[in-house]
Amino acid sequence: MINVMKQLDFTLKGTNVPAEKDIANARFDLDCRLLTLKYDPKAAKEEDELDKLKKEFEEERKQAEAVQKMEEQTLRQRFECLRSFWAEEYWTRIMDSQEGDEVRHGSDYQAFVNACDLLDGKCFINFPAIEKSKCYVYECKAVKTLGVCRHNVEKTFRGSGVYSPDFLAQQVKLWHPGNFVGNGTDDRVEMAQEFFELLQSLSDGPDITRWMEFYNGVQLFVN
Repeated sequence: MINVMKQLDFTLKGTNVPAEKDIANARFDLDCRLLTLKYDPKAAKEEDELDKLKKEFEEERKQAEAVQKMEEQTLRQRFECLRSFWAEEYWTRIMDSQEGDEVRHGSDYQAFVNACDLLDGKCFINFPAIEKSKCYVYECKAVKTLGVCRHNVEKTFRGSGVYSPDFLAQQVKLWHPGNFVGNGTDDRVEMAQEFFELLQSLSDGPDITRWMEFYNGVQLFVN
């Protein structure tokens, strides 16, 4: 029966409009198979064994899926624990380095603030630039329009001396792209979108799936 159904399925999938003759032949073969199963005990026994194997296979498949689901849940729990640990460690180091960050990167942050020439509190006459310095974090890439990466933004904002989750939350709200729609050129809105996404990624904390970002990225700006 299975071979016949496969043949029928192949015929249906192989052509956009299946030939009526092919369908009729497949149905005829299926009817013959059903009659054989009905009157041939040996064939019926083979079919029963096949059904038994199918049930065993289905049971094994369900068990394998259950095991996989449990493993995935365990991995997610471990990931959440690691993320919580690294986030706490990350912000602890940030807080400890605030005074030094303000000395090292304060000029970059002040230049950014000075460039924030607001118009009606929503649109920048000249979109403020972030200092573009080479990023040594593995596989980190700059966004297209602004030409900076999340670590360039982090370095600049750590120069404020008050870099924290609350500080980032305020910046995310300020730089929401919706604040720029209708108040500037399209490229300005695009820049705001890119900047907003970079700030969001920073607000989410360190990416523990790229541990080199923590060790190299944070260390790069602390020292």
